[in-house]
Amino acid sequence: MNELVLSILLLAIFVTHFLFSWFTVLKNETWFFALVVTITFLTPWMSHLWHILYGEDRISKCEKSKLDKSFGWTPCFEPSYNTFVNTYEITLVAENLFFSVLAYYVLYTLFKRNLIGNILVFLLNTALLTLAIILLFASPLFLDDYTQTYDWAGFIISIILWLLVEIYLRVPYFGYQTL
Repeated sequence: MNELVLSILLLAIFVTHFLFSWFTVLKNETWFFALVVTITFLTPWMSHLWHILYGEDRISKCEKSKLDKSFGWTPCFEPSYNTFVNTYEITLVAENLFFSVLAYYVLYTLFKRNLIGNILVFLLNTALLTLAIILLFASPLFLDDYTQTYDWAGFIISIILWLLVEIYLRVPYFGYQTL
């Protein structure tokens, strides 16, 4: 599947999810909150899928790199557009830390009346946060093996998290109620 077709498909899923959620279970919320919910739970799995299919760059190894040390890639760091928007060492760490923290806020907001009943979604989000923290502190050698595991584990966990949130939002027993 080429990148353009996948991009259009993912955008269609995103827009459909946003509109469907805003006009159904989140109808008493602002459009902005419905958008935040959509961004929070769709972007991570879409990002992981993209990296599984098309990869992501790494900060190149150089003679000065410390292959077996955390942040061992820093001697090879060169500020460039690609370094900031397309690398495991910087981009994916920042992206996944951001979405994990945002997800805690959104999950709390959605399920504050039934936090214990929704503990599984919080645990799954914690697993995603843990994967990002491992990525943050991984040595260049460890990253050689970890990136594929990271992409697949992150994809599977974030899909399960999204599906559970969808179920919990649409089944009244699980505790989502507009205030």
